[in-house]
Amino acid sequence: MALVAAATLATYTGSSDTVTIAQISSAVELWLQGWIPRYLGTSTTLTEVHDGPQRDHARITPRASSERLRSLWLQEEIAIGSLVSVKHRTTPDASFLDLSVDSAGDADLTDFEIRGPFAHSTSGRQLVRLGQTFPNGRGNLQIKYTHGYVEDAGPADVTYAVLALTKALLEAKTAGNLKSERVEGVAWTYSELASMPGVSVTMLTDLRRRSF
Repeated sequence: MALVAAATLATYTGSSDTVTIAQISSAVELWLQGWIPRYLGTSTTLTEVHDGPQRDHARITPRASSERLRSLWLQEEIAIGSLVSVKHRTTPDASFLDLSVDSAGDADLTDFEIRGPFAHSTSGRQLVRLGQTFPNGRGNLQIKYTHGYVEDAGPADVTYAVLALTKALLEAKTAGNLKSERVEGVAWTYSELASMPGVSVTMLTDLRRRSF
């Protein structure tokens, strides 16, 4: 994982201790990934397989039933531009076919949208099929979307958070003020980070409620 390049981190922190900067920035990116939550690693395509909404689980009102049968909850927060394909299959051993195709036979994703934010959940996780319901079934839906970023090409607010948190942790470590040395993939706590000089609590809370 490297959302921000080593050279960029060194320039921002003003430190030449590349080993320590790399350890701290790696821990920061892992913490942010869980805090937002959004995958911050190298850009790639993720495939999820879902059960189609079960009709017998949506009987509150006609409108509630219709809404429930048209939406799925993805594992990650994404933007609609990250969506690659939405496919279905009729049997467990059948091939996946595009749910919506254009006149040329290509996947047409204009029939879908990503909705959020929601008070009870992270924004950008609800995939909605417009105008139609998803076919019900078990393991019958395949959703592909891109996630992650090219180094030094991530969202400005997340990049700034990595820089600011890395600098704050580095300065705390240099001054001997870190309560614990927790790197190598172990998450920092919010209270530790939020109490450090140079860290904006507003920045951290805004990142968590951010929508696309």
